[in-house]
Amino acid sequence: IKVCFQNVSHVTSNIDTQHSSSIIRAEIPYVLTDRALAVLKQVCFNLRTKQPILVTGSEACGKSELLLTLAWLHSKRIHQLNITPETEPTSLIGQLVPNDSQESNDQANSPKLIWQHGAVTVAYVNGDWVLLDNLATAESSVLERLNPVLEQNPMLILTERGDIESQKMDPEYQLVATMTPPTIQQQSVVSGASVELSPALYNRFAIVHMEDMPFDNGEQCEKELDQLAHALLSDESDIDHSLAVSL
Repeated sequence: IKVCFQNVSHVTSNIDTQHSSSIIRAEIPYVLTDRALAVLKQVCFNLRTKQPILVTGSEACGKSELLLTLAWLHSKRIHQLNITPETEPTSLIGQLVPNDSQESNDQANSPKLIWQHGAVTVAYVNGDWVLLDNLATAESSVLERLNPVLEQNPMLILTERGDIESQKMDPEYQLVATMTPPTIQQQSVVSGASVELSPALYNRFAIVHMEDMPFDNGEQCEKELDQLAHALLSDESDIDHSLAVSL
């Protein structure tokens, strides 16, 4: 399936599909309904522009799972980070941590602290994907630290480590993110709810919107449920899928 998808989408993989145990696996089965496929096509188009991609939509409409599935189809390693108001820039960029691997007979010469890359830095230098979930819940300090990586010509300097030179970006690196707009979520009074991103930050992303399950449209809802039932029950040739949906 992945080889067929890569041939159609004309996106190459830098990971051998026979040795990809470290890749996050998509939930199986993942059903490509018309709704999901429409979003997938838009995201694949924007992948060619090498822009950061932001998928918006109501909560639990399938944004994250679609992006994880897309990464799996491309045989890409993806680092997923769920953003909350408590998330600090170090989770994205990295930090100095105690050196627990010091040799017992050489503790005097071993560094007490070593640098540990954050999710964005790992993807940036290794050519992986990074998925930032619920980006709109991030504190301003996190968004400000992320800004240089979102520029048209991305730049990442690990100032927290004392660096003055920028890291070399692997050409296969890709940043994707999700958010639930506050107009959809309608939870502005709740702590940790999404806030509107600034226009300047929006402009750094290629934005794709994912519609929710069309529960208010009986015909479309029934069509999507039928597609789900058809995929999940495809091994049963004598199953009436419309009857299964009704039940």
